Amino acid sequence: FDALDASEIETISFLKDAAAAIYGSRAANGVVIVTTKRGKVGAPRISYSGSYAVMDETYRTKMMSAYDFGRYMNIMNGPNGFNKTAKEYIFSEDELEHMKTINYDWLEPVWSSSNNMRHTLNVSGGSERATYYAGASYFTQSGNLSTNDFKKWTFRAGADINVAAGLKTGLQVSGNFSDLTRTFNKVNSEDEND
Repeated sequence: FDALDASEIETISFLKDAAAAIYGSRAANGVVIVTTKRGKVGAPRISYSGSYAVMDETYRTKMMSAYDFGRYMNIMNGPNGFNKTAKEYIFSEDELEHMKTINYDWLEPVWSSSNNMRHTLNVSGGSERATYYAGASYFTQSGNLSTNDFKKWTFRAGADINVAAGLKTGLQVSGNFSDLTRTFNKVNSEDEND
């Protein structure tokens, strides 16, 4: 389903209960039927669709500096907090002074606005004897972090031919190619898609 481009979809139907029973026990919660576009009788019709979008943050939470964080931890672990006044829980004045030199906001230099772009081209037509449909799409999306990029090509082509009275044959071919580049930022037990 992920391989389909939105421009290839003719209809989406949802079947429930008895209507979905013909699909067996795995359809107990319902069935989604996606019908892709087919050729229609008539002169060749060519359609193009394109879009471009820019994505950026609307707000970013202000980060504490390392120095402010150290002071905060001293307050939280001090006598008015958890009262953990042992040396390993309190930052010394030298440590706090060193924290003033630490770059604490790593996101600012690597964050940038990103964009996505989609182009689709479809051709369809035919006669009473045979109809055809062909479509191709290209989608690209960059990430807000420089190492996140996604590109996807999809195509679908098909023909329906009336061979004889009461005999119709159809041929459909489709394919897709996608390329994903991303940072490796897996944490603990997350799987690859989290």
